[in-house]
This record gives sequence, structure tokens and C-alpha cells, in this order.
Amino acid sequence: MASADAVVPWADARSAVRRLVPPLTSTQHKGAGGRVGVLGGSLEYTGAPYYAAASALQIGADLAWVFCADAAAPAIKAYSPELVVIPCYAAARADVESEGAALAETVAPWASRLHVLTVGPGLGRGAAALAGAALIVERANAADLPVV
Repeated sequence: MASADAVVPWADARSAVRRLVPPLTSTQHKGAGGRVGVLGGSLEYTGAPYYAAASALQIGADLAWVFCADAAAPAIKAYSPELVVIPCYAAARADVESEGAALAETVAPWASRLHVLTVGPGLGRGAAALAGAALIVERANAADLPVV
């Protein structure tokens, strides 16, 4: 049981919340609170990209994209209708170079909309995914897009 000293008066708590949560205005639009991209997700690992993107939404981002393997997209999309899920590579294809380039080309049009890109949650160790991730990180760095 909490002691009386641990109770925070409502006036203090309300003041703290107002400092932490930016006010909503009628001039804001969807995405003004942050746009996050998550590159990750494979057949075996669908939870990690979901939690990364959902966490961003829970702390205030307005939009979250998950760029993932084709096989992971239905499961990730089923977890949450709030996420924009973009299947961008087929892990089973043998041509690593072309599949990695295809992954990077699929993400490219969305990258200019992002405020930050998270790379890796559930990506796995497939050669195509790693090759594509390397290209995307290079492009993000060239565009001054923060990468986590």
C-alpha cells in the first residue's frame, strides 16, 4: 500500500502531463506528431517490428510504417490496423542482389515521408534482407534521415 507521501496532488500531476504531452491544435495534420518507419520482420519474427512500430504510436507518433518480408506482412497487419504494412521482399528468392535492390527500391518512395527509420527488429539473417537493409541505411544516411 502506498504511503500518503507518495500521492501526487492532481494539480501537480496535471501540470506534469501538460509539459510532456504537446497540445493538439486544429492546424495539425496526421503525421505532425511523427512519422516512423520500421524495416524488419520475417516469416519467423513478426512480433519485433510490430512492437517497435506500435510503441512509436503509443508515445505520440501519428504514423508508423513497417517494411517487411512478404511472408510476414499478413501477420503484422493482423496485429494492428493502425500500422501501414508494406511487404517489400521475398526472403525465399535466390537472387540476393536483385532482391536486396528491390527491397531498397520499395522503401525509397516512403523514405522522404519519414522522420526516423528503425532498422532490424525481426529482420532475421537472410542475405536479401541484409543486402537491402545495407542499401537503405546508405540512402538514409545520404538523405540525413535518422536511423536507429
